[in-house]
Amino acid sequence: MRSVWPSTAKSPYPLEQSTEEEWIHTAREEPTMLLHMVQRFPFPEELMASLSDKTLMEWTAQWRRDCVQARLIAYRSRSEDRGTLRWLDDWKARFARAPPNNLAPLVDSSEDWIKLRSRSYGKDEILKLCDVGNKRRLAQHILCALIYEKEIRALTGREKESEIGALTRLQPYSAETNSVDWYALARYFSKAIEKRAVERDHPY
Repeated sequence: MRSVWPSTAKSPYPLEQSTEEEWIHTAREEPTMLLHMVQRFPFPEELMASLSDKTLMEWTAQWRRDCVQARLIAYRSRSEDRGTLRWLDDWKARFARAPPNNLAPLVDSSEDWIKLRSRSYGKDEILKLCDVGNKRRLAQHILCALIYEKEIRALTGREKESEIGALTRLQPYSAETNSVDWYALARYFSKAIEKRAVERDHPY
């Protein structure tokens, strides 16, 4: 795989013996390119099971931000409360600003997430999954939705749909689970796709 890693990449291709810091750097600098490489692995679950939670969270940070922003826009379109509308507009406007030194990104603003929780996340399960306290779980869900996109589409009957972005791929896999067993997941998809193929070839 290293031989097909683009020379234009901002970070070198991480090897099996690469440190966590090296994996994080590549995941942060080239998240999409790294995803495409993993999708080409014959057994992606082996790599995914070896990566630290911190690596997964850094890898999916921009996709999480995109999901939060999209769901806040959707929440705003449903809300009629003026105070909520002003607050949502202010929070979204702050997304574009760089956070002050040594402070968390503004998408992780504890004050805003407290307000959002008090409003039950606008009754939005995806927004709830994006909570700053759910970063690990969301990272696993996003990567599962992206890496196993073809399998999920096949199982949900959405093979022909044209979907763009992490959010639309995340929605079919927003189950209430706290962790992902990558090996079990790979076995599940393999068996489910196999079973579906048999049923299609031998209808009863």
